[in-house]
Amino acid sequence: MDITIGKTVSYVVGTGLIFFGVLMTVLNALGLVSVLAGVVLFPIVRRQLERQADLQLSRRVTAAIALVGVVALFGSVIMAGMNAGDPGSATAGSQQAGAAVATATMTATPTATTTPAPTTTATSTATPTATATRTATSTPTPEPLPDIEIRIRYAGEWQGALSITEDGTSSTRSIEGSGDRTIDISNTPIIVSVNAQKQDRGSGELTVQIVRDGEVVAEARTTAEFGVAQTSQSFF
Repeated sequence: MDITIGKTVSYVVGTGLIFFGVLMTVLNALGLVSVLAGVVLFPIVRRQLERQADLQLSRRVTAAIALVGVVALFGSVIMAGMNAGDPGSATAGSQQAGAAVATATMTATPTATTTPAPTTTATSTATPTATATRTATSTPTPEPLPDIEIRIRYAGEWQGALSITEDGTSSTRSIEGSGDRTIDISNTPIIVSVNAQKQDRGSGELTVQIVRDGEVVAEARTTAEFGVAQTSQSFF
């Protein structure tokens, strides 16, 4: 039996791609690519292809097949991680209102004096005093924050991720849906990144947009099967 280092590596890599590819096939179709690549890497399979199909596979072609299998395996793992997330929810901003202060003061002081004498004298004095003061103080309402939202347009099902960076911190959450969807973003982010991937083989257009105050500031489109559209925008 002719055992070489190249054949040993081919069997080891091919076995690994087949094993992990079968595991990932349960989650998505990219696992099948790894399985096929692993099968072709087996020297015995390549010999059968050379004999029956007259197909010569050089070392470079074999290395390229192995690379495709590994990339497909990593892509399958990434897609599985994205599918495991749950869509989060957006938080609404708050507004402040001014307060009014009212003070009312009213004072009344009546005085009456009567002095008897041989000649009767009556003196009456009344001094009313009224004071009313009203003071209103209002705190100006701060200017509203810019309206930023994410729009995803597609006729079928899609999944993706939304990443927001603000005040030195970054957070990422999964998003998914079927058909068109709009996601509002509260506060003022520094950087917004979003991507979405088709979950079918449809040829329709998937569009991802970042909108500020009703104007599209970033956009990405795809019509490919299981295509991915990704875009980002900074708001310095």
